[in-house]
Amino acid sequence: DPDEFIKALGTEAFQERIDKAENSFMYEIGIIEKNYKRSDPESETAFEREVANKLVQFNEKLERDNYMKAVCRQFMIPEDGMREMVIRIGSQGGIIPRQTQPVRRMEPARKKKEDGIRQAEKILLTWMIEDGDIYDKVSEYIQPDDFIDPLFKDVASKVYEQYETGSVNPAAIIGSYSDGDMHSEIAAMFSAELSESLSKSEREKTLNDTVLRVKKSSLDYKLEHAADAKTMQDIIGRQMKLNNIHISL
Repeated sequence: DPDEFIKALGTEAFQERIDKAENSFMYEIGIIEKNYKRSDPESETAFEREVANKLVQFNEKLERDNYMKAVCRQFMIPEDGMREMVIRIGSQGGIIPRQTQPVRRMEPARKKKEDGIRQAEKILLTWMIEDGDIYDKVSEYIQPDDFIDPLFKDVASKVYEQYETGSVNPAAIIGSYSDGDMHSEIAAMFSAELSESLSKSEREKTLNDTVLRVKKSSLDYKLEHAADAKTMQDIIGRQMKLNNIHISL
């Protein structure tokens, strides 16, 4: 049930990240901030310089100024100093056209109801992004090529690769997408928080239901596109083992 999946994440927290004007750009700055020790003057200056480089990418002055005010207010940066730094950087290389259109409030037409499979894939990714232990358990059954949605398949590949080499770097993954809509949707996945209202058994059931749904959908899709009888036989054999999937939390 899609409603049960959303309950596992917290509907309001999940949607709030999409609808708020303080969107993925602000979230990205928050991720960047974690790389600096702001009590150290040199590190603080380096952080502010990186923020300025991000702001320079807005080529419209009014838009750039609005984001500058919001960033300075939220991250307690002196606005006059930031403005001078942005002007200096901009004068050195010119205002750099931002590759991603600033993420706007999602319009009603874009808030179309997602089909259950795509929603399950999105929520499963959020579970794994939020909790490395869940990633370890889920990755025994689900691999990136099990995701049918092309965007989620690509995100899953990056998440799995980063987990295998250390830990997930949200800013690197979010920043790798230039399309504004993709950027917004991926940032929402990284910023969603799992609901604490569910009991352990409820969380376990929801996770297993989600994994089973994603895996079944993947095998159904592969069976439909199988090129030969041997491949079809192999997929059918894997379908018969779906009920063996069980994850304990």
